[in-house]
Parts: sequence; C-alpha cells; structure tokens
Amino acid sequence: MEGEKPPKVQNRNPVYSEGFTLVEFLLALAITIILISLIFVAFSRFFGERQLDRSTQEVIELINEARSLTLSSREYSGGPAQYYLRLAIDPLNIIYILTSPGDAIVKTLRLDSSVKITNVTAPPVWFFYDIKFERITGEIVVSSPLPPYTITLQSTRSGAQRVIRILKTGVVEAQ
Repeated sequence: MEGEKPPKVQNRNPVYSEGFTLVEFLLALAITIILISLIFVAFSRFFGERQLDRSTQEVIELINEARSLTLSSREYSGGPAQYYLRLAIDPLNIIYILTSPGDAIVKTLRLDSSVKITNVTAPPVWFFYDIKFERITGEIVVSSPLPPYTITLQSTRSGAQRVIRILKTGVVEAQ
C-alpha cells in the first residue's frame, strides 16, 4: 500500500477544465493597460524634457549669434548694423532682428508647441521684449530693469523649466 497512488479525481464539469476564465482574461487585460499607460506617461515626460533642452539650446545659439554679429561690425545699407533679439509674447516666438535704416528680420525661431515662455525679465517694448547688444563690447545695452535678464522656458508635458540668463557682459548661461 505504500507504493499505491491515490485515485485520480475527475472534474465533474469538463467545460471549465482548460484555458482562461473571463475573470482571468479581464485581470490580465487591466494589468496590461495599466503598464502601457505608465510607460506612455514616462516617455511623454522624457520627450518633453528633450524638446525643452533642444529649445533652450536653440535660444542660446540665437542669443550668441546676435551678439557675435553685433561684434563683427558688419555694415548694412551703408551704415553700422546692430543685431538684437526680440521676443514676441503672442504667439510665443523668438524673433531675431537686424536693425538698420530698414528693419530686416534675419532669423525667426518658433518654439515647439510643447515649450512655452513663462517669464522674461527684459525691458518690454510694446508687445515684445528686446535684448540689444553694444557694437564695440558686446555688452547688453542697459535699460530698466538692469541685467542680468532671464528667459524661462517650460515644458507643457513634464512641467520642467530651464532658465536662460543673459549677463550684462552678454555672456549666456543656462540652468
């Protein structure tokens, strides 16, 4: 009797003996949906911050280009040109302007729709903020409020912010 196996018990209802039940299927489906939504949120934040970093870098390059073109002392229409940055409030675009006897737009930078300007501490001119540079030194043309000027960019996807500081000397920093 030691070597005998217990008798097999047969399932009385063979219809439910194999496969998944409806409850098990719905539970697996709910877990899958939760995992996919968590992954989607994480990637959305990641791509939002990447776009914010890219936009911050583009703004910094634009500021540095305006300053270096001002320092290059190039002439425009027979007179000295002064390059400056103009930040439009609505739509939130950064417009790079060449001033001379006939203002000409040199370059326009449109921010990605997931990035917005939340704060600017530069002197307002109508519906714009202008940041001008001295032709000889490359320093900011001082007006009220005094430099350093800041431009705060924010990602609408992740809520992350980047602050661009333009010192009186014209040097640009990002935080």
